[in-house]
Amino acid sequence: TLFRSHYRRSLASRVILMTAMVVSFAVALVALGAYVTVKMSLESSLDNSLLQRAHRASTSVTLAQLTDASIPAWATGAGDVHIYFVQDNGRLRTVDGSANPRTLPFGEHEIAVAARTSKESVRTVRMVGSDFRVVAVPYGNTPYALVLAQNMTSQERVLKRLGAVMLLFGLAGVIGA
Repeated sequence: TLFRSHYRRSLASRVILMTAMVVSFAVALVALGAYVTVKMSLESSLDNSLLQRAHRASTSVTLAQLTDASIPAWATGAGDVHIYFVQDNGRLRTVDGSANPRTLPFGEHEIAVAARTSKESVRTVRMVGSDFRVVAVPYGNTPYALVLAQNMTSQERVLKRLGAVMLLFGLAGVIGA
């Protein structure tokens, strides 16, 4: 009984402890919800932007002229968007004319768009040590798909900062409770 009386807490202290735990859980849930919402919103915005650009470019005469010209790779990647053409037989070309670019891990999604069995493709791939958002749309009336790949490093940087801020506010909320 000597040890028992030492560990006994009052009802008020137990209610305070339980309330603090519930508040901590609620703050963590709100922070997680805000993070996931922002992440989904950023990704959706990037997808819409890439799809709009790809659809416009797939019907552009200018892009057709670019494929015949010798455009250096640094010029097409200057906007952090890489342009590829995937043929329905699986061959891959870039706007700069290289026949075997090894950087884009393309696959059945892009080939399906080139073969017209899929309307469009949107996915994330790992390329050159970074995540890229990749969209594919049919390229005119040809057996090709126009593929745009945009680096997601800037979005990942924003999400890391947001995660740190949410963690700090979450800890402040827990300490304040």
